Amino acid sequence: MLELYENIKRLRKENGWSQEELAKKAGYTDRSSIAKIEKGLFDLPQSKIFLFADIFGIDAGTLMGTDGVKGNTGLNKPSLSTGPVQLTPDEKSHIETFRLLNRENQTKVARYTDSLLDVQQMEEEPMLLAAHRRTDITDEEYEAAKDHDLEIMKELVKGL
Repeated sequence: MLELYENIKRLRKENGWSQEELAKKAGYTDRSSIAKIEKGLFDLPQSKIFLFADIFGIDAGTLMGTDGVKGNTGLNKPSLSTGPVQLTPDEKSHIETFRLLNRENQTKVARYTDSLLDVQQMEEEPMLLAAHRRTDITDEEYEAAKDHDLEIMKELVKGL
């Protein structure tokens, strides 16, 4: 989980935000909460992890560092950030359509695709979504709750 806190600090700095600015975006009253988070002194709940991911415009798996490489979507395709990539006709069409959208709708598309990738990754290789495993319930209750949460995520994505 240390990578989560390091990523929050790195992304805050990359965006040119002070701790106070990030605190306001995340709903905290002052910068001290962000300072503690960046030092790893807070155990962030799942809802805050998703909130920070949304603030930074990335998926929660990337923020937590659970997808292996920072910024890796888990798809075995060349990254545009590594240099020129040959796009398929469908990819070119999607990019052209995306460019026609206003900023608000581009943001919606980005969030929707991030949500789809999150669900896809959960289906392909389930991961622990919470910052820690619950110890107050049995293994059977834990598995049932995990399955229930996955179904909720799928329904949320369908509704987007």
